[in-house]
Amino acid sequence: SGLAQLYPADGYAFERRRPAPARLRLGLVCPDLRYHPVGRFLLMLLSAGFSEGGDFHLIRTSNLGRDSTAERLDALAKEQGQLHNIAALSHNEQLHQMRSLQLDVAIDLAGWTSQNAGHLFGPRIAPLQANWLGYFASSGLPAMDLWIGDEALFPPVMEEWHTEKIMRLPRPFLAWRPTPELPEGQVEVPAPPPAATPLTFG
Repeated sequence: SGLAQLYPADGYAFERRRPAPARLRLGLVCPDLRYHPVGRFLLMLLSAGFSEGGDFHLIRTSNLGRDSTAERLDALAKEQGQLHNIAALSHNEQLHQMRSLQLDVAIDLAGWTSQNAGHLFGPRIAPLQANWLGYFASSGLPAMDLWIGDEALFPPVMEEWHTEKIMRLPRPFLAWRPTPELPEGQVEVPAPPPAATPLTFG
């Protein structure tokens, strides 16, 4: 209830101003797209063609510095969809800009971390909103519809202490395949040992 008071819904109704889309309009919202865990996972996803089934928008809500990862993400976003840097806008201007995109699905990648986008998701920027990737707890926002994870993040006994509907992916929600731009993507991984050989941890 406290979060609902801080980020109240403003009664905005999502009227469809265009024909039903053949492709979903998806927005990923994040403040930190640098050499950071979320930025690195996004680099992997976009390099693998993550955006191929819909109209894709990458929304940068803060300017926390530039590095090679951010530049590569910006380039991939421009190749596969649209990049929106709304960091310099006021909160009200950001909200107006996001609603003008008429997103079908908006995914928050930051949760309650630094420079979060609660001011956008609280009053709602899309008919369907989801919490994913960068925050391992419930958002607590009544306007957040889904929390995306897997069986490890959401064991069967976890049926409370969250406000979102739980969505369990049939695979790990943190699937890691580093790209060549990242140092770990350039390291040769040895072949697995024979079945009878004990595992060695380092």
